[in-house]
Amino acid sequence: MTKQKTNSTFDNIAMAAAVAMPLMTIPQLASVLKGHVEGVSLLTWSLYTLVSLVFAIMGYKRRDKTLIVAYVPMFLLEVGIVGGLLVVHTK
Repeated sequence: MTKQKTNSTFDNIAMAAAVAMPLMTIPQLASVLKGHVEGVSLLTWSLYTLVSLVFAIMGYKRRDKTLIVAYVPMFLLEVGIVGGLLVVHTK
């Protein structure tokens, strides 16, 4: 018996979440880039960035579209947040 790839309801929900997750991060990036960084942790966002990189690489290696769609944009957004925090904190 061969395994067939089918999109289950859960797969569709997971893909929707993968798309939504980066979209929900955009307001945080916008705030940081405007200089509103009170209460935003450099350590936390740096760790989020590292975790996103790990999952993006895992998605690429496993050819898992859901992980790639979720974590490549998250990694890029998080790099922007960390970069923005570093710029604001070094002023």
